[in-house]
Amino acid sequence: MRQVVISLKQSSIRRQHIKKQFEMLNIDYEFFDAINKDRALSTCHDLGLVFNNTLALGELGCLLSHILVWKQAMENNEPYVVVFEDDAIVSPNYPSFIKEKLDELMGKYDLLKLETMNYKVLLDEAVDGFKDYKIQRLASHHVGTAGYVITSSLAKTIIDEIRNSRITKPIDLYLFDAEAVGKRDVFQIVPALVIQEDKINTDSLHLMSDLEKERRAFYNFKNINSKNVKPNHIAKIKRETARLAAQINPNNWKKNYTNWRFKKLSSIIEFK
Repeated sequence: MRQVVISLKQSSIRRQHIKKQFEMLNIDYEFFDAINKDRALSTCHDLGLVFNNTLALGELGCLLSHILVWKQAMENNEPYVVVFEDDAIVSPNYPSFIKEKLDELMGKYDLLKLETMNYKVLLDEAVDGFKDYKIQRLASHHVGTAGYVITSSLAKTIIDEIRNSRITKPIDLYLFDAEAVGKRDVFQIVPALVIQEDKINTDSLHLMSDLEKERRAFYNFKNINSKNVKPNHIAKIKRETARLAAQINPNNWKKNYTNWRFKKLSSIIEFK
């Protein structure tokens, strides 16, 4: 079993953050030199993928880095790979989990999310467990890719899906958005064993990445431009009419029930 940390080669502070943690926990790991924004388009072309400019180039590089880690696992005939990003904070309970339980779980499940993003998510009943931890199926989106385990077979499926269409969203949405958890079984460990540094140090970020800075600038620019396009009076009426029609449409009752269930039953997954 390989444990791979995706990290830009020049990100010395973030790499030191991982090195200190993983060595203290006696975790075997290797760095994967992430694709930076300057190499993103050429790497995308080399992989035979189509990009439609809906992401910042740094986000594209991040997506391609995950895909390349998956491809390594596939080429090495590895049944699964554990993937981290270099802002991950890992629980002291993680080493015993992977040693005693992970092989068994990945013989049954294709995708296991180790991370919490500290917002409310909806979970189904527990299907498995380990000590004080439960394995539950995700029933709502729960994005973030700071820590997860994926089988080579599912990785190939997702790569083929992207290749047969085009890249339209960041890597965590391909794995953990509402569409992803709706069409395949995605499992979550509860409490979580991984959390991103910025979810703990909310007032003082030590590991703010160039990707995060670029992402915020990219989407801020898009939001500013979209706000400048103000809907006219007729457009507002059409929008409200469509919203009301959607609420009473029987085809949307399942969605409305899901929304009600989320409000009633969702909870934040703690990090432990």
